[in-house]
Formats: sequence, structure tokens, C-alpha cells
Amino acid sequence: MPIEIQRLTTRFLQVSLATTVCELVEVLTALPPETRNQWYIVVTLDAPGPQIVASASGGYTVVDTLPGYAVLLPVRDLADVAAAADTGLLDTPLSALPGLLQPVRMIARTTMGEGRARRDWLPGSPGRRLVVLEAATVIGLLTDEERAGAFGGIMTHLFGREQRFTPVAKGRVTYRCPSCPDGQNSYDFADLIDLSTNKLICPRGHLIQE
Repeated sequence: MPIEIQRLTTRFLQVSLATTVCELVEVLTALPPETRNQWYIVVTLDAPGPQIVASASGGYTVVDTLPGYAVLLPVRDLADVAAAADTGLLDTPLSALPGLLQPVRMIARTTMGEGRARRDWLPGSPGRRLVVLEAATVIGLLTDEERAGAFGGIMTHLFGREQRFTPVAKGRVTYRCPSCPDGQNSYDFADLIDLSTNKLICPRGHLIQE
């Protein structure tokens, strides 16, 4: 039987390879605070990705089809890559972050049921994530993360190697400015980023990152 639509993770945003970190964060911060950390980013690749299809023998096989997709959960995936990157990260397109974009397996919703997809095909897909298609369009994801309680605060040291954002309450992400006094140095990210210049500046005027 087909995978039921209501069983899919539908909190995802689809972006291109040219999307910059700054553009991505601008979109994420506009999402409802109570669910912001639970949204996935589906990146459309310019290379083929593996799609699971029914074979003539009655089983299943994998073929490479265009486009491929990479699936990111910013709370887990962007931080480790960005921590090793240069500090001029806000202007960096996702395609330039090394090791970040790995094509995940794709499956048409009617190819098989959810149980078989999770058991046989999810474990071998990068991040244990499957892209589910309907008429060649992404309609949702199958992942293990929601079940495992993997959602936390956005790993926001991705904006520089020395700084780190810290979630201090559910749905709220703050940044601790190293130049402000202790106890008075926590600010919402939306109050820090100057999208016109791509700089991080605290309300007291401290330049945190060029």
C-alpha cells in the first residue's frame, strides 16, 4: 500500500544550491518560534540522486534520476560543517560548504508502504532521511529524528568559529555577545543580524562579525 500522506514530515523548505547561509537563516527566523527548530531544508541539486523504483522481477532497485536532493536539519547539520569554515560564512552559498550536501534516497509515495520504506531503505540513506515524491514533486520526508527527539536549539555557532548561539527557552534562540557584561549579553538573533550588510551587531553597537 502507498505511504500515507499524514505519516510524512511536511515541515520542510525547498531551496537551491545558490542559497546563502544568510538567506537561509532569514527564512528560518521568520518561521513560528515553537516549530522553527523542527524544519528541514531540502536542497535541489544539479546532480542525479538515487531513486527507489520497482523492478521487473517484483523487487526494488535504485536508479539515478534528476534532480537529486540533499536534506538538512539545521539544528544538527550546519553547525559541524560551519565550525570549520572561514568566518565570512553569511555570504557563503550552501553549495560551497564542504561535505554538507549528500544526495538522499528518493521514493514515489505509491512505490511501497511506510513500514518497508523505513525498514529496508531508510537506514542506508544519508542522515536516515528519505525524500517522498508525488508526480516528481517533493511532498514530504520520512526521517527517524522526530521519533528520536533529536530536535533542539539551532546550532548557531555556524556564524563564526568563536561564537555560539544558545537556546535559553523553547522556541527562542539567543546570542551571547562576548563584549557585553555578563548577565546583560543575551540577545535574540533577529535583533543582531543586519541583513543589509550581513554583519552581526549587538544592540549596544558591538560589531560581532564582519
